[in-house]
Amino acid sequence: MTPISACDAARRPGYSLLEVIAVVAIIAVAVTLSAPNMLRMMERQAAQGVVRSLDITLLQLRREALSSGRGYAHDETAARLQADLEPGWRLALSRTVVFTAAGYCPGGTAELTSPEGRAYTVSLAEGACAIERR
Repeated sequence: MTPISACDAARRPGYSLLEVIAVVAIIAVAVTLSAPNMLRMMERQAAQGVVRSLDITLLQLRREALSSGRGYAHDETAARLQADLEPGWRLALSRTVVFTAAGYCPGGTAELTSPEGRAYTVSLAEGACAIERR
């Protein structure tokens, strides 16, 4: 077996410590710059999910009002919608959001507040109280 000389050791394949540190530093800068945008994007996606859930629950309330022939007052509607929200989210409905026994809703607004404190306001269409898309 031949001993490895200093020249042979210098020619072995691999990365130097300086190259590894430079790559780690570049990755750290990229993560630092992209993290705030990723967090905002994740919260927007969560808000869209909550709005979709709200829309589905409004549709269910309207169907229940139609099928049972009984209306839902504001407080009952708000309690049902709040119960279906994800934990940490809060809901404030305008006083006009009610369902008649015929399933009619005069429309209004719903303000959702995320666990981080951001507020999202959605308009509810007259008739079905469906969320108006913008």
